[in-house]
Amino acid sequence: GINAEYGKIILFTAMRRIVRWSIYLLIITIIWLLFLFEIFIPLTPFQKLMILACPLYAIISFGVYSLIVIFYNLYYFPTCPGAASSLQLDIVRAREQLIKKGFVFD
Repeated sequence: GINAEYGKIILFTAMRRIVRWSIYLLIITIIWLLFLFEIFIPLTPFQKLMILACPLYAIISFGVYSLIVIFYNLYYFPTCPGAASSLQLDIVRAREQLIKKGFVFD
């Protein structure tokens, strides 16, 4: 049905994104290896050390970026007073219906 088609579209979109990021990672890795093994240009020992440390810098940068995004989204998380009051009303109605059917609350 419709849900199966929607699921296929979501999966296809996710797979395209994974493939795209995998290609980016592969290209960056190849460029890093070319510099690390001095294929095109000779490097000083300090430059080679900096090139060697690039993956560590990338992981740390990604972690810091992820934390910033998480904290930003938590700080600006939308509150919905209308939805909260609607949910409370639904809870009261459900409780009344359960009491009518003989359910006992403690």
